[in-house]
Order: sequence, then structure tokens, then C-alpha cells
Amino acid sequence: MKLGIRSFIFMILLGLINPINSQAQQYDASVVELLSDIGVFESDNDEFSSTETEISLSNPIISTPLAPISLLSSSLNPSYTDREYQYKLSLIRSAVPLHYNALVRSYIETYTVRHRASSEEILGLSTIYFPIFERYLLENNLPTELKYLAIPESALLNNRFSSAGAAGLWQLMPNTARNFGLTVNEHVDERLDPYRASEAAAKYLKMLYNKYHDWTLVIAAYNCGDNALDQAIKKAGGVHDFWAITDFLPRETRSYVPLFIACSYWTNYYFDHYLTFRKPENPYLYSSSDVVNVKGGLSLQTVAQYTGVKIEQLVELNPALRQKVVPVNYNTYQLRLPLTEVFAFQNFQEAMYAFQQTNPLQLITITDTKIADKPAATTTDKAVVINYTVKDGDVLGHIADWYDCNSSDLKRWNNLKGDIVQKGDKLVVYVKQSQLAKYKTINTNSFAANQRIDKTKDAQNTNKKPQANSVAIQTYTVKKGDTLSEIIQKFPKSTIKDIQRLNNIKDKDNLVPGQKLKVKAG
Repeated sequence: MKLGIRSFIFMILLGLINPINSQAQQYDASVVELLSDIGVFESDNDEFSSTETEISLSNPIISTPLAPISLLSSSLNPSYTDREYQYKLSLIRSAVPLHYNALVRSYIETYTVRHRASSEEILGLSTIYFPIFERYLLENNLPTELKYLAIPESALLNNRFSSAGAAGLWQLMPNTARNFGLTVNEHVDERLDPYRASEAAAKYLKMLYNKYHDWTLVIAAYNCGDNALDQAIKKAGGVHDFWAITDFLPRETRSYVPLFIACSYWTNYYFDHYLTFRKPENPYLYSSSDVVNVKGGLSLQTVAQYTGVKIEQLVELNPALRQKVVPVNYNTYQLRLPLTEVFAFQNFQEAMYAFQQTNPLQLITITDTKIADKPAATTTDKAVVINYTVKDGDVLGHIADWYDCNSSDLKRWNNLKGDIVQKGDKLVVYVKQSQLAKYKTINTNSFAANQRIDKTKDAQNTNKKPQANSVAIQTYTVKKGDTLSEIIQKFPKSTIKDIQRLNNIKDKDNLVPGQKLKVKAG
């Protein structure tokens, strides 16, 4: 049997043939003959009886013949019957069962009717991110259709942060990200790196499948966590079926699988709904890039200066670098560059490191409560990064005093777990731009010289008249095991030097339980 032009046009309108869709199904003559035999191209006014009941997808061609679509329809926003949606879903190759119900239809129409502009932006962004997702899903032997999970998670916006603390394309929580090998701190957040985040998400999905062996349960667990899913299964009597345990799931998770199914549908049938790809600002951002290994301490500003790449493009390619600087404690870091500039980087690499050593100050804009002395959410101040190299005899408390910050600040800025620093360690310190000259020589001064400067500052502070808005003084009772380093973490307005001065303490290590200390309170 030959496929006539009229039948061919009907099949395009029905979504059975879609030459633009990469996942469109191919049909041979036997399939066309079967569709003709069951009346796909004949009038059928039978309406679908209910959209509230779960629809079985077994043998959909025989059990659910489609109603025809008018060849002369001029609607740019076509609406399909439940039978048609159900049937079109059944034609999508998917390891995840794509069940259909009223909620799935509602979400399909959210994307194809109510939020068409957003859907077209998602289609455009998918050209950037889907190839990355597919790479790591395939590496972990996972179905590539799991890439659609990122649409309800983030709408493919990489810079999205949730109020619960999730971040990135895959909306990974900090602990989950760390469990799968990602670094998450204020300097580096690999949840924002599409490659590293996709790798972690794939490993997480694989772990969930090894536990549940059911893709709808895996998708539910990705949303609510496996502990919440285990509780729902237990309350439902131990049944491992998403549709049977929905009443026991969190409200958001009940809708999550239908939302995934809707995304699987409209990203495969976008053409049938006259949705088009909205070209992203930089469609070849990652496909035309490569990574180079760099040493810690290198700033994106220096790379931009030597290679000619715009700083904005470097920031976009390396979103995990929250401060636009590779932390100094990294022996090696994979920096992503435009492919055309990799050669230039290699040529200037040694010159960049030499420049960075002699010019350690790199301007960045940060939000810093110590500098601004105001809540971080409302205050942004120009600051500079200074590198300090730890020398013999240095302790964190002294270094903090020299730079007029707290030990807790140094630990936070440098991702330090304790108070111990070793000779040769390179520390990042943030100071006010207006006070660069004041701190510029500290790294080259001797310990004695820095202590003399510190004593001079103490004397100047002592002679100053108290201001009306000066910090209040509070009494703290020393507990067993307390150290000054631990106490100043409880009172961020205080430094070790402040407590020693206020309480005339010469030996900061000689604290006695029950001792009363004056501290600066917030």
C-alpha cells in the first residue's frame, strides 16, 4: 500500500509524522494500513467519557481510535481531545510509563497554551543543555528522557536558587550535591556548573533506580527525597506504585510525575502546537568551549586581560566560581574557555601566573557584613581580594587582627575547618578598596612589624571617644573547654584582640571555667 499525499498530510496534522522533531516515530506501510483499517482517517464523534480516571495505555491503537483533525483548521493554538493526547503520548519511546489523566492534560496546556513564551525560551535553552544532560545520562546507562526533569526543576535557568537552598539546572540541595562529589561553598558552587551538576544528578538518579527499580518512583523520590517516599510506601501498605501512593506523598510530589509526563509530551510535539525555538543569547556557549587546567589564585579578570575574552563570557562559562577567582587552595581547577582562545591561554599561561603573583589585588563586588557593617541582603560594597602567605609563628587570630576582621571571617573566606594554619598556606582576605594602602605591606612585613602596627591601632582606638552608636558590651561566662576563637564565633562583633583588651588578658590560652568576660555584642 502506498501512502498518498492526503493521508500524509493528515498524519502530519495528527502528530504521527513530524520531520522537525528529533524523536518523531517512523512508520512503514503496514502501520499506515493498520491506521486506515481502524478508521483513523474516518469521522468518529465518540467523546472521551472521563478525564478524571487513570487511562490505561495498553494497546492504544486498537482501543482508542482518534477523532479527525480538520484539514482546514486555521487555529495557531490547536486543542486535542483526551483520546488524541493519550494516543500521542503512547507513540513516544520512553522507559518512563507516560500515563495520561486530567492533571497531565492541565500541565500540557500550561506549557502549550497559557505560558507559550516561556515554553519557547525553554526550547531554545534545550539546544544548549540537553546535549550535556544526555552525555551523563548515557554514561550512567540511564534513559535520556530523564533530561526532561530539569524543565520542572529549573525551566533550564542555570542561575536559579530556591528558597529551600536548591540551586542550578537540576536544583540539587547542598548535602545531596556534596554526597555525589560536588563542592558547595561561598567560593565554588559546582551545582551551577552544568557539566558537574549533570554528572551528580545522573549518579543520584541511578542510585534511586537501584533502590526502587521503578522510574515513576525514582522521579517522585528526586522531588521529595527517598526518606519521604519510603514513608509514603509504608503508609500505603508497602505497594511500589506511584499512582497507588499519591495520597501519602507531599502535595508537590503528587503533581511532579504528571508534570514530567506533560514535559515529555510537549517537548516532543511542540511543532503540533505551533511552538518555536526562541534563540538563546549565546546558543554555542558550551558546545564551542573546552577546559584547561589552571592553578589556584588565578582570577577571571586576569584571564580576560591576557586572552581578550570578555569577562562576562568567562563568568558565564564558569558559573561555579562565585567570586570570579579560582580559590588559592586549589592545586588545579578546570577553567572553561571559548575553544578559539585555548591556544592563546596556553601561550600566556606563565605570564598570567607571574602577573598574579606580583599583582595579587583583584577587584570584585561582594556582599560583606564585616566591611559594610550592615545586613548582607541589603548592602553591597566594593572590596578587593588580598592574598596573605602564612609564615612561621603566625596564628589565625593575629592575622585577623592585622586585617581588621574576625578569625571566623578568615575561616569562612578560605573554607577552613579549624584554627590551625601552616607555613606557606595562602589565605584570601577581603578588605575595603579605600584602604588598600593600609594593608598592602602586611604580607611582606615581619611578624614584629605587624604587631607594632596592631598596637598602634589599639592605642588609637583607646583614645577615640565612644560614639553614640557604639557596640554594646555584654558579659560572657567561660565554660569548660572554651577558647577565645570559639567565643568570638558566638559574638561576631568581637575579635580576640578586643576580648584581650577589654579583660586585660595577656595569655589568650589561659581561660578558666566560670571566668566573666566582657565581649562586644551585636
